Amino acid sequence: KVRSFEFFRIEATEEGVVYRPSPNGVETVAFRLTETASSSAVFTNPEHDFPQRIAYRSDDGAELVATISHLDGSDPITFRMSSIECDTL
Repeated sequence: KVRSFEFFRIEATEEGVVYRPSPNGVETVAFRLTETASSSAVFTNPEHDFPQRIAYRSDDGAELVATISHLDGSDPITFRMSSIECDTL
């Protein structure tokens, strides 16, 4: 059973690369790409109430870990994602 979902868009703008989340289909504020590495990316928006920081990482390529938090990393909430087989209609 689906409990929640999120669409998102990552796009290049004049201000840089931005992440635009739409939790449960509702578009929110933009987060700027502020850090990158070979297996991670961090997007921030200091003016947003919560989250102010959205970090994605994949250590082994089999699992994607997303962590949302305040800008200083406090009050983290972590989501672990992996691919699954879906039944076809």
